Amino acid sequence: MGFRSQDCAQFPTRASIAESIRMLLCAFPLACAMLAMSCSSAETPPPAPHPSIATAEEFPLTVGTYWVYQGNVKYEEAGKVKETKVAWRMEVMRVNQVGRYEVVLLQGHPNDLAWFGPGKPRGGHVIVRDRNKYYEIPPEDLDKVLSDETHIASLLKPEHQFLEFPLPAGKCFGVDPGLPPRQDAMYCWSVAGPKSVDLSNIEGVGIRGMHDEFELVYRTNPDHTIVHFVPGIGMTSYAYVHHGTVSEADVHMTEFHPH
Repeated sequence: MGFRSQDCAQFPTRASIAESIRMLLCAFPLACAMLAMSCSSAETPPPAPHPSIATAEEFPLTVGTYWVYQGNVKYEEAGKVKETKVAWRMEVMRVNQVGRYEVVLLQGHPNDLAWFGPGKPRGGHVIVRDRNKYYEIPPEDLDKVLSDETHIASLLKPEHQFLEFPLPAGKCFGVDPGLPPRQDAMYCWSVAGPKSVDLSNIEGVGIRGMHDEFELVYRTNPDHTIVHFVPGIGMTSYAYVHHGTVSEADVHMTEFHPH
């Protein structure tokens, strides 16, 4: 008897089963609503930028953007060494997308100041971006350079490369494959850095605080060039020294005007 009474107490009645079902049905919509709120509140991470877009932002070559550099140059004239102060402007005049290549026309560049002389005008320069690599090519046959992808490809020689992203510290690029292999860091753009610098003294630099600056050096027997570069801004300084006949330039960015 005791055994049967205990067994009967373990089984729910018909009424208790109905009540359990009713409570479950009432609770179900609330659970669904809470689940929906949980899903909608989860933040979706932003998509990663396309590599070509991110690379383009490292060197802001958009039409109308310009940089101003100031400093000193030395040169020989009539057998005498002369020194003068200069202000030099580099400006993006035109940008064409030609197939995979971005072609940029610049008016003025700090390297115009190598072999400076009174009255020297700003030069025209052609920059080609191929994904994460930048080349400077001769400003010739501009009609083809601005429209013919195959022609551009034929002009992009390894020795014309002057920049790539991310900047590979300790690496050399821009090596002329026609030269004998070298173990030193000469006849190529060698990269050092980064180091933190304060650019608050440059007009137009909107982002305050410290910036990562890289040093790029191209050394040859007769001369050397040293460029400092801050991703997102550009060349912050340029120095050129010829080891024979006097020709020197040492300029620093004083203005940055992105467009």
